[in-house]
This record gives sequence, C-alpha cells and structure tokens, in this order.
Amino acid sequence: MRRATLLCVSVAFPVVLSAQGAGPSRTTLLNHVTVIDVNGSPPMRDMAVVITGNRITAVDLAGRVRVPPNAETIDASGKFVVPGLADMHHHLDTGFSMPGLPGAGRAGPQDFKRHLAQMLAWGFTTIFSPAHTYPDLKDFTSLRSAASDDTAPLARYFGVGRAITVKGGHASQPPFVWPEVMQAIIAEAHALGLRAYVHAPNLRQAKEVLRAGADGLVHSVVDAPVDDEFIGLMKKNRASYTTTLSVFAAFADVAAWMQRLEALDERGVIPKKVFDAYTSPDGARNYYAAFGTMTKEQPEYLRSNVRKVVDAGILVLSGTDTSVPGVLIGVSSQMELILLVEAGLTPTEALRAATINAAKMLGRENDRGTVEAGKLADLSCSMPIRSRISGTSARFLASSKAVSSTIQRNCSPPTAEAARPLTS
Repeated sequence: MRRATLLCVSVAFPVVLSAQGAGPSRTTLLNHVTVIDVNGSPPMRDMAVVITGNRITAVDLAGRVRVPPNAETIDASGKFVVPGLADMHHHLDTGFSMPGLPGAGRAGPQDFKRHLAQMLAWGFTTIFSPAHTYPDLKDFTSLRSAASDDTAPLARYFGVGRAITVKGGHASQPPFVWPEVMQAIIAEAHALGLRAYVHAPNLRQAKEVLRAGADGLVHSVVDAPVDDEFIGLMKKNRASYTTTLSVFAAFADVAAWMQRLEALDERGVIPKKVFDAYTSPDGARNYYAAFGTMTKEQPEYLRSNVRKVVDAGILVLSGTDTSVPGVLIGVSSQMELILLVEAGLTPTEALRAATINAAKMLGRENDRGTVEAGKLADLSCSMPIRSRISGTSARFLASSKAVSSTIQRNCSPPTAEAARPLTS
C-alpha cells in the first residue's frame, strides 16, 4: 500500500534579488563600537565601521581608518554591532490571535509592510517565508520589490509563493501528498531551477522528502532522534535545517512560553492583553485543544537534534514559524536565539544560524551575513544588557538596512516609531 508522507512543499528561487541603489553616497562612521565576528573570532573592541551608501567600506581600529571630512560620525561606545539578523521561517503575521477563531486578527497584504518594519525594529534585516498565505501573488512580488529598496525602513523579504499540499492538508496533519506526487513536484522545481523546501517535522517524513531531493526542512525533527541515515541524506542534498524551536516551545507549555516572551519584551511592544489571553486557564485550555500536547520526550529530541545537525556540519537556520498562534512577532525571533543556546549551541553558533548561514541559504554570502568591507550595511546594533544571545551579553534593539541615515536610531535607544506598540 502506498504511504502518503509529504507534508507540504514550497519552491523558491535559489538566487534572491540584490540590493537596489541607496542614492547619494553618504558616508557614516560608527566609531568605538565592538564588532562581533560570527565566524568565531573574539569580539573586536574599539573598532570603526565606515559605511558609504549602502556598503561597508572599512572595518578597522578606531582612529586608524581614513574617513571623509564630511562623514556623519556616531559615537557607538559601549555598543555592539553584528550582521543584520534573519528569521528564516516567518509568515508576516503577529501570532496574536488565539486558535479556534478563523480569520480573527489575521494579517492581510495591507499589514505586511508594517510587520516588516516591526521586524527591522527588533533587529531583523531579513525575513524568509516558506509559504505565502494569499492566492494572489501580486502582493507577494510587490512586497519583495518594496523591501529590496535600501531606503525603505523594512526588513528584506524573501521566500516562495504558494505552498503545495492537498486539500485539508497542512504541517504534520493528514491528509498528506502521495510520495510519487511529492517526487514529481520536487523534480519539476529542480528542472525549473528552483529549490524545494518542505514542512516535514517527523523523522520518517523528513527522510522521505530528502530521498526525493528536498533542498531544506523548514522545521526541526520533533518526534525522534535524528540518525545517521538522516544526516547522510541532509549532506547528500546539501539541505538546510530551520530550527523553529519557538513554535514547539509554545506547543509544549504556552503559559510558560508567554511569560518568557513578556519578560524579553522590555519595550512593551506586544499588547499585554495578548500575553494575558494565552496565560489564562481558558486560553491555555483552548490552545491545547487546538494544537494538542507534546510528549515529555519531544522537547529533548528537538534540542538534541539541533546539536547533532550542527555537529554534522549541516546548514542550520534560525526561524520561528511566526504567525502560528502564540509565536509572537519580533520577540519570538529574538527568543529563538536564546533557545538555540539552551539547546547546546554556543552563542556564536546561534548567531551564525541567524546571519551568515541565512545568507548562504539565500546564495548571498558574498553580499551579507558578516561585518566586512564590501558587504551590504545590513547591521544590528545593541546595548549590553543581560541575555544569553551572545558572548558579550548583547541583545538586539534595532537595525539599519544599508541606509546610513538610519544608524543613529539604531546605535541609540529606538525611536518612538520603532518602539511603538503593536495593536492586537
């Protein structure tokens, strides 16, 4: 008897749009900043980062770089700069609405730009969506175009169009696509020069799609420890592995998850009533009624599997599945990095999953993903406060996206607009 094993397939262009021109070549100097090297070298202190137009033109010790006399100088003493962060599984919704209320609070195309702006304020300069939620792709292409403009205060937006599944099928819930249909979809994607990313969070299903040639998994494997066969298939395909620990943390204990997110949301961007709805007894009960409960072994499988795939040299990407109820915009993306460290990754490995690894998946590692001369000035700037995200205890407040005029707000407390609370 045939087994239906594929969950959902997304196909994407392997090379994303490059940056558009940033207008006049204005020069900005970030002076006396600590630069975090996501490739593992120690933090570089008292550095100068020079940005001309939309590019980093120099990274050197403060006082040693040559800067044009008309450059705007920002004293970034006590601040840290890392490459702009990426959430590689995001559906441009807020995650505010409780399950069981179809359409309630669901984001539409009119909301997407505002949500990309919020993600930029949280330190994320790149968003990848493995499924577009609306059948009309005109808004998808127009949003990609708008977000690629360096002068737009939006996170860059990449992703796929509509996901391919069967009527009534989604994620780990039946019905599933038949294996031969799944193989045909992936083969056709490859014939067109596209990549196929798959929703397959269970080990058996993940192996099935990898045997068919999948280029990446958009969730961690949750139901069992990954084995040598799985690792071998991932390596053979040079496939990526997107973590989405956030969505599983919500499924495991939504009340505890909300308490952690509320503590991390120090600017009060998320309305308090959102947290209250999920932590109330009725809210938690409704949540589990919609999503079920996880076994006590599954959270450990998630953590150990992430550590195993990192140790195997597989390309691991930080992603959240924001828009699923309870996976809240912005704050969950930051928390994902903390969860990766709690899963056993080093702070540098966690940062790499949200920076250079994301750039590699998009085929743009020569253009972004590290703080180096010649690369796009997509940067996240932070104050040192208590957290586990990096070895220097930095948490990310806001970003610049190759626009030197916005760096002032990003190496100082966020502007009122960037910190403006979201509506529920």
